[in-house]
Amino acid sequence: MTASQWEIDGLASGDWTHIGGHSNAQGAMAVYRTPDGIVKATQDEYSELSLSNEMEALGVMSGSGFAPEPLHSMADKHLAGPRYASLQADAGVSEPITDGEAFRRGMIKLVGAMRHRRLRHGDLTEPNLVIRGNHPVAIDWQESHWIADKGPQKQPWTDSFMAMRDVAGIAAADGQMDTPRVARRWLAVLTELGATIHRGGLPLEGQAFVDFGCFMGDFPALAVIEGMVAAGVDAGGFRTGENSIKIGRGIWEDLHPHPPVLFESNIFDWVADNSNPFEVTMMFSTFPYLVQQQGWEAAERLVSEIIARSGVFFFECQLAGDGPGPERFQVDGNIARWLEQWGDVKALVTIPVTGRPASRTVFSVR
Repeated sequence: MTASQWEIDGLASGDWTHIGGHSNAQGAMAVYRTPDGIVKATQDEYSELSLSNEMEALGVMSGSGFAPEPLHSMADKHLAGPRYASLQADAGVSEPITDGEAFRRGMIKLVGAMRHRRLRHGDLTEPNLVIRGNHPVAIDWQESHWIADKGPQKQPWTDSFMAMRDVAGIAAADGQMDTPRVARRWLAVLTELGATIHRGGLPLEGQAFVDFGCFMGDFPALAVIEGMVAAGVDAGGFRTGENSIKIGRGIWEDLHPHPPVLFESNIFDWVADNSNPFEVTMMFSTFPYLVQQQGWEAAERLVSEIIARSGVFFFECQLAGDGPGPERFQVDGNIARWLEQWGDVKALVTIPVTGRPASRTVFSVR
């Protein structure tokens, strides 16, 4: 793309820096960092439409804290200027991630903020994120559209799938290695539920979801941004002196469209007191503690009751030698055969656990 005189003068001043852009058969644009913000300029109609679309999306996201603020746009038909240019606030330059949990939760809230506004980004790749203080800001909204529409398909994946794929690819400087495991388990769940490809709307919207042993509520929060009616149940005292439910309520109080419902309760009591059916349930790394509480037979009856009331049940358990893993679960095959008494079992993903002697496998039961 040939730069306009306006762009040439900006670069010549020393105040502008060319930081990106593209040029292809459809059109071209240039991106500059300036003292006033980020300028995007084009000379062609196709890119004008894309930049105009981006500014509309930024207007919808304004005030969210997860997208640059739109400042103004201009159309100049004179030879001295570009055909169209936009100015948006400068999100800055990404910094290294130092807190993996904060970043993961920020990504969940980013997708929640978009979906609360019924908007889809459409290209939520790592290059389109600016991460500062472990907080993500999404940039480059040219592919965005209303979530009800199928829209352009530069990326066929849903925003939530792409967000967790971004999270799964990082290892934070603080050594928190659980962050990729949380993301990879949820990617397996979304894949099994058929909710990874964007076809317009939210395919899981309105479905009831319960996480038994939810800790601080990350999986219920992930279910909320899918439009599910999501709850988590936990006694809250996994770590000595810590109430994970109280902490989780504080973490997710600003999640859009709303926080998950987190119950501080003994799981046996909660299931006995709630007779409603559920479309989706999960129990990750929780079963051994139920065995410790009331014995194998009672814990097994509880799992049987949950599965009987579930459309699909997701299960993960420590193997023997991995913390409280039951002796009868020596290998994944033992878990699969045990689950088969209640339905069709599928092994979805096996993930190594840092600092533990074995991997853990996520199963689905239908």
